[in-house]
Amino acid sequence: MDYTPYLRPILIIGASLLLAAVINLILKILLKKAESTGTRIDDIILLAIGRPLYILVIVAGIYYAIHETPYLGEIINNFDGDYRYRHFLLTLFGTWIAASFIKRIIREYGYDIAARTKGEMDDRIVAFADMSGTYIIWLIGLMIALSGVGVEIGPVIAGMGIVGLALAL
Repeated sequence: MDYTPYLRPILIIGASLLLAAVINLILKILLKKAESTGTRIDDIILLAIGRPLYILVIVAGIYYAIHETPYLGEIINNFDGDYRYRHFLLTLFGTWIAASFIKRIIREYGYDIAARTKGEMDDRIVAFADMSGTYIIWLIGLMIALSGVGVEIGPVIAGMGIVGLALAL
C-alpha cells in the first residue's frame, strides 16, 4: 500500500498545529506589551481574538488536510462545492470573536461607568447587557450561519417569538 497520498494531510495538520502554537506565542507577547499601555481596549481586542484564532487555525488545518486525503476530498467537494459550510464555520468564529469582544467591553467599561453614577437603574441595565449581550450576538450569528447553509430561519424566529410570549405570560 502506498502511503504517500496520506503524507500531505499529515504535514498539513502538523503545520497547522505549529502555526497555531506560533500564533498563541505571538498573542502572549502582544498581551504583555498591551498591559503596559494606558488603555485597556488593546487588551480586550487581543483577548477576544486569541482563542478563536488559535482554534480556527487548527480547524482550518484539519479541514484542508481532509480535503487532501484521496477519497474524503472528493466527497467534500461534492457535498460542499459552493463553500457553504466553510462560510458557516467562518461565521461561527466571527460570532465567537464578536461575542467575546462585547462581553469584555461591557465587563471592562460598563460596570466602571455604572459605578460612577448615583442611580441604580444603570447598574441593572449594565448587568442585563452583560447577561444578554452575548446570547443575542450568538443567536444572530447562528441564524446568519444557518441561513447561509440553506436552513429556513423564518420558522425559528417565529418559534422564538412564541417561546418569548410563553415565558412572558
